[in-house]
Amino acid sequence: MFLGTYLALVRPTIQPLLQLEAKRNQLSSAQTALWVVAAQPPLALAEPTVQASMPFSPLDFQAGGVRLVHWLPETKGGALTLDADWMQIPNVFERLARCGMDVSAFSVVPGESTLRLVVQLESPNAN
Repeated sequence: MFLGTYLALVRPTIQPLLQLEAKRNQLSSAQTALWVVAAQPPLALAEPTVQASMPFSPLDFQAGGVRLVHWLPETKGGALTLDADWMQIPNVFERLARCGMDVSAFSVVPGESTLRLVVQLESPNAN
């Protein structure tokens, strides 16, 4: 009777359990390898210098799903307020980087039909 129970119930479950154990060991090894890589200290990179490839103008942010709402110039930069679609917001930051403008702070709040993006800018070459 014990042999019948063993053959009917226990034996069919041993093979899937062994496969699951092998898979767990494989995933555990992969996870350990990832932790070893993540624990490495980052390479010290030199501060990247961004060369402005185009001059900055707030009026350039008036196309492609982005609308200039307000520009408040300040001594070393200013505050740029835009209405933009969610998908256009990364493009705004990319365009600012190409202009050589540094973003010191920003906020995104829901507007009427788009998002309102307020960006505090600093020009690294402003005196």
